[in-house]
Amino acid sequence: MFEEYIPDLQGAGRGDRGQIIDNITNLYGCSKDKVYRELKKAGWTSGRKRRSDAGEVTVSNEALEALGARLLVGVRKNGKCTTDIPTARHELELSGYHFGVSNGRLASLLKERHLDLKTQLIPTPHTRLKSLHPNHVHQVDPSMCLLYYLPRGGQKIIEDDEAYKNKPFLEGKAHLKIWRYVLTDHYSSSICVRYFQRAGERMDTLWEFLLYAWSVKDDPAYCFHGVPSILLMDKGSANLGGGVVNGLNSLRVRQLTHAPGKPRVKGQVENANNLVEKLFESRLKTDPVKGVEELNVRASWWCASYNANLIDSYDSTLRRSKTSRLELWSRITTSQLKELPEEAKGLLVANSETRKVAGDLTVSFVHPKLKESRFYHVGGLEGIRPGMKVQVQPVLMDSEGTVRVAWKYQGEEFVHEVEPILMDEAGFWADAAVIGESYRSQPHTVVDKANQRLAEVIGDEKKPFAHLNNGQGLKSISGMTRTESSVIHMPRTGNVIDPSKASAAVINYVEAANRLKKKMSHWDKAYLKVIRDNFPNGVPERDLDSLAEALSGLGGADDIKECIG
Repeated sequence: MFEEYIPDLQGAGRGDRGQIIDNITNLYGCSKDKVYRELKKAGWTSGRKRRSDAGEVTVSNEALEALGARLLVGVRKNGKCTTDIPTARHELELSGYHFGVSNGRLASLLKERHLDLKTQLIPTPHTRLKSLHPNHVHQVDPSMCLLYYLPRGGQKIIEDDEAYKNKPFLEGKAHLKIWRYVLTDHYSSSICVRYFQRAGERMDTLWEFLLYAWSVKDDPAYCFHGVPSILLMDKGSANLGGGVVNGLNSLRVRQLTHAPGKPRVKGQVENANNLVEKLFESRLKTDPVKGVEELNVRASWWCASYNANLIDSYDSTLRRSKTSRLELWSRITTSQLKELPEEAKGLLVANSETRKVAGDLTVSFVHPKLKESRFYHVGGLEGIRPGMKVQVQPVLMDSEGTVRVAWKYQGEEFVHEVEPILMDEAGFWADAAVIGESYRSQPHTVVDKANQRLAEVIGDEKKPFAHLNNGQGLKSISGMTRTESSVIHMPRTGNVIDPSKASAAVINYVEAANRLKKKMSHWDKAYLKVIRDNFPNGVPERDLDSLAEALSGLGGADDIKECIG
């Protein structure tokens, strides 16, 4: 860039060389540092001897780390950096840190040690995850669609100026919003999408969508269905509502949620939302639909075509498997494909029920699969005892009538699946002990175990705790001892209450001391503390004579000190 100036610089003296550099900076409007860098790239050297301490760092690691931390604190959530090196440096120097180099050098040092903002703001490296088979893991995510519908019909697509966050484009018309619910199968990347006209995310909407996604579709080309083993979602209130959680538990679906601000964990469904918006919803601008029902019909066509790679002029083949999503999902086995039971539709309103554990350590419950009340034995489970309350919920993924029992013990939550007790034709337990032939005791409950431990501590019933104090047992009456007290016990005489007379006057301890000085032949200043300690609320006038007699009986100063000690 500045090659033409190199001959002039090589033949010029030190003063003239500086003038040439100034002329270049003025001509091109750049800094001297840039001029020198460009000249160096072009092959020019000043010929100056390199300093003996060149390359040595005089700034401490502690100061550089403090500078990097202060810059990082100034980064807003949207990624904007609000603090620069000069400002951060000035703050830290006022706080006792020392730098001693230019701001440009500080920037270079931060970069060398990976403490600069550009390096610090690089996303944390993520780990590759895999699922084991189709329907092993599903991911679900709702988001607001780009369109809404007018009350009298007609499609309206949200434009950029309407979607501006400070402009309430649907204020007072929240019922017109269209929500897009997307679910993906992690193994095959198959996509399922459904639209709902709602004011916002709701628990019943999520459940309705899950039932649709996991049911057999009307379109035979839309094969994707079945209940997963794991459902990955965010921590939205609608997702973690009691009804949804109970329903998923009944279907034996394990729920996993990602931490706030970490959507990469379910990045597949996040990407699927983007694909639906670009490849499907973008078509609605030129090929509109009249309402949500027609929109969902079109969406099911698109899902079937996209999963099967049947969209003209578009290749939706899955890159990692070189197959269509439908082909990869179709590899699911009979044991892996868990069909959605018919009773699942009522799970959202059928919350878990509270039951009290009976004396025989059972609970009763009407299971929707069995259509009748059955008994479930919970004896032997951690912390279970007669009389305690447990939560019982039906499991619908088998025909045995299994229930899910949940309870708390010592601050910890426990969950266990229990099958119903088999009954014989007479209504007895099939495995009950036969009278006269066998005997079977119940497993010890936590109460039984506690009683056993207490009995061991008590020991001999005739003389409890005999093992203590060298066989003497607990010291009860013999443990009572008398202690000396420094409080003067004044002699008191009772008087018959005469309502016609006013109550006796009470004087403070200073006034009492003045009067006692006149009554007593000997006075010690230590008496004042004795009076104050024994009569904190004042001295009744009628007790002055008794108090004088008591003080006289204390004897010398040593007795007084011992008394008030």
